[in-house]
Amino acid sequence: MMKFNVSATMLCAITLTITGCSNTSQPSAEMQKITNQQTEIEMLKTQQQALQDELNALQAMQSDVERLVEREAELNKLIQESKDLAKENKMKAIQEKRRLRDARPFFMLQTASLNSLDDLKNAWQLQQEEYPEILNGLPARYQQVEMAGREYFRLKSGEFDHKGDAVMTCEMLMDLGADCIVVNNKGIKF
Repeated sequence: MMKFNVSATMLCAITLTITGCSNTSQPSAEMQKITNQQTEIEMLKTQQQALQDELNALQAMQSDVERLVEREAELNKLIQESKDLAKENKMKAIQEKRRLRDARPFFMLQTASLNSLDDLKNAWQLQQEEYPEILNGLPARYQQVEMAGREYFRLKSGEFDHKGDAVMTCEMLMDLGADCIVVNNKGIKF
């Protein structure tokens, strides 16, 4: 009977050596650790591949992004040129409007003629205070003239398209005690 026990034990030892299996159905802790590590390695490989795919996609888009940045710079330059051109055109339009306004004939009220420009400016301030209902809001100009070897500055105000309107306004000023004559539109703005 002993022969049988030895043979069974040897058979079990040979089987373990050849197959590497044990007689338990549960894997060893070491085998479980290895399996878990292999699972983690597979997950990391999947994540690495996903990151690599994203990197490849970003690298593929890089040239498109660079072109967009170039286009943005070009658009910004065009926008600035457009703004500059619009500003230039606006200034030209203002200058043309002034030129046309100054070229058209209109009438003004001459209310003073004095020896200095400073005195003339002071006179304009006083007249606006004394006759605000008539003079406030009217543009003012001065004209420098020489008469009998002396220099004078004439104060002119208003821009009347019709001589009759200028005459009527001048008469209103004279009724209030002011000096006034109707004159042409020559003069330099204050």
